[in-house]
Amino acid sequence: MSLFIKVGIFITFLIVYTVWIVAVYKLSYRLQNNLLRGKALLTQEMLLLATVLGFFVFIWILSGYLNIKLIGLFLLAAHLGTIIMAILWALSGSVDIRWGPRAIWAGGEFGMKHPWMMMTTSVISLIAVIAYPVIAGIVYFSHLVPSHRVTVLIFRYTLLALFISSWIAMLPILIGVLSSKNVDEGTRTRFFVAQIGSLVSNALFLALTFWAFGIAGRGYEFSVSGIPFTFSPLLISVVFAFFICTVLIPYGIGTHQAKKWKIHLLERQLGWVRKLLNILDFPIPPSYIPKLTELDSQIKAEYHRFAESDVMVKIGQETKQIEFSSRPRWGYRNLILAYQACRDLDPRFNYVDFLIQLRYKIKDIIFEFKRLGSETDLIEAATVCAKAYHSQKDELSKAIEATKQAKPIVSVGLATITSMIVGSILSEFGEWIWDIFMQAIKP
Repeated sequence: MSLFIKVGIFITFLIVYTVWIVAVYKLSYRLQNNLLRGKALLTQEMLLLATVLGFFVFIWILSGYLNIKLIGLFLLAAHLGTIIMAILWALSGSVDIRWGPRAIWAGGEFGMKHPWMMMTTSVISLIAVIAYPVIAGIVYFSHLVPSHRVTVLIFRYTLLALFISSWIAMLPILIGVLSSKNVDEGTRTRFFVAQIGSLVSNALFLALTFWAFGIAGRGYEFSVSGIPFTFSPLLISVVFAFFICTVLIPYGIGTHQAKKWKIHLLERQLGWVRKLLNILDFPIPPSYIPKLTELDSQIKAEYHRFAESDVMVKIGQETKQIEFSSRPRWGYRNLILAYQACRDLDPRFNYVDFLIQLRYKIKDIIFEFKRLGSETDLIEAATVCAKAYHSQKDELSKAIEATKQAKPIVSVGLATITSMIVGSILSEFGEWIWDIFMQAIKP
């Protein structure tokens, strides 16, 4: 192949690569918008096709290698993961469709609380995006094209640049959301189930990477009803070490921390109700108003302390004052919309709302008590108020006990067994695909 033709082909690659980056960026942005509306299926499908097809188109342009069967298998694996996710999501019994806005809010929170980590992953991803065409160009112009050597090298670098870098960019937010104490169980379960579904395509990419670099051997073979299976110890170990460290452990930590945090906030609410009852239950009319005023001041101080201690609570409270006719102060329109869509799913804002409502009620009680003249009327009014708050105290006690007894939506044991079966099958599946690939590119 002449140098002129090679230069033309490489320029074509750069154009296609640039268009692909812009398309993926726009689809990702559209996906975020559609998640807010709960209608992200079509955008997810388009993003999936762009990712898989882009991967093979780059290899085809640079090396001349094109295997329709291999592309079909990767697309099949990706959609199989989607089907597995849908089945597990249906079996979990969760029907709340607000996991999309909640995921955006949780992801935004992680980014705002860990800016250096997000900046680091962004820089790594940017380096990978820029380095890929540079390295591909060096390989392309320093070898004979088409050739077996070029195909293998381009295949390897494409896997590293697009597959590994996307993992690195995804992991911090994934681990952060799964382990967050403020994420509701429905959203956490959705993330968990999605990662089980992605085991299919992730393990397939990883299997190809292992076979391409000659890291794993054929492993141990056994047969079930005449159907051969192969266990690659290293592959299986990496797949499940990755799943355990980045999904299973964070999910367990998040579930445990969320339960403790929710119980803590409910107990704080119960504590404030008990303080109010300590005033209303004791028939000392002259002390009612001074003590209620002092309690109101304590709740006000608690409200400000709690809001100032968490940047997302502070943002949430300030969001009420934002007019969308102008640009939001933080530049995060979707984050604000996500907050408005799923505010009630966050235990912090449930606690904030409780404090606000309790202050309003205490002010109403103080106003009413000031209107009453005799001590008898004050005691009678306090008794009536106390009955309502005794009922609230009982409800909070029941909520605390129910939270302590609550179990995770997902059966972690079942999920682990499922992923083990998927991984063992993909060990053989990946080797079979690599054999097809190697046979197709042999000179």
